Formats: sequence, structure tokens, C-alpha cells
Amino acid sequence: MTLYEKCVKNRSFNGYKMIRFPYKSNDRSNKFSMYIFLPDRRDGLQHLLELFHSDDDLFHGDFDLEQETLASLWIPKFKISTTFEPEDVMKELGLTLPFEKTNKEFSGLKYLLHGDFDLEQETLASLWIPKFKISTTFEPEDVMKELGLTLHLSKKPIKSLVG
Repeated sequence: MTLYEKCVKNRSFNGYKMIRFPYKSNDRSNKFSMYIFLPDRRDGLQHLLELFHSDDDLFHGDFDLEQETLASLWIPKFKISTTFEPEDVMKELGLTLPFEKTNKEFSGLKYLLHGDFDLEQETLASLWIPKFKISTTFEPEDVMKELGLTLHLSKKPIKSLVG
């Protein structure tokens, strides 16, 4: 992903850079953001993980990011996906009925969601397995549109520093 002339919150730390992208929201009180950590070295990911594992406060603290305009921002393409099985969390919160094999309360919902299956083997909660994906395989113009950015062309080029 490449962005040009973008004002972002970022900072350089011990061998890596950090960039903050706020999620787009209609609600102005939304404070959720995605943070991207980029190691300076090609093999620096392991060092970055060790750094965060060595000091929990580092990951949960305030990063003191600075707002500045960058001439260009290059982020490697990546995909992240995870699956979350909520059974343990829901049971800890006291929600046990959907996990009982003898529960017939949700049988109609089960049939609507998945058709015919063995009610003795399945529970409603066994059907709740959310999967989340994040991908940066978009074209730069699409990313800029999603982030609400515009590309400004100027006669005088902005200086860039390439290391």
C-alpha cells in the first residue's frame, strides 16, 4: 500500500516505526485505530516481538505519536485472519443454555442457519465461529478513498528522505 502526501500520526522507536490509522466512523466518539509496526531491518520482526514481550507496559502505554505530513508512506501488503470461538468466554459470562445439547429452544434457528443436522451432536454455540480478516491488497486509490483521503498534486515536489 502506498499513500502520498498524507498527514498521519507516527513515531520511530528502537529499530522500528509505528503508524496509526483511525477507523472511519460516522460516530465522532469512535476512538478505534489500527496500529502498524514496521521493523527497520528486514529480519527485525522477531526483535520487535521480543521487545513487546519483555515489557507489557510498552504495548499498553501511550506511544506519544506525532502528527506530520509524509511525502509518501509505503506499507508492505499483508493479510491477517483469525477465528474466534466464543464458547469459553460466553460460559464464563454465565450464558450456558446455547451450549447444552439437550436445549431445543434454538432448534428452529439452527435449522434456518444450516438446514438438516443432528440435534444431539450440535449446539447453537457450535455454529458461532466468527472469522475476521484484514487485508492491504487494495490499490492506493482505493485505500485513500476508504480512509477519506485526497491526493493533492503540487507544482513544487515535497522532499522525501529515503534510507
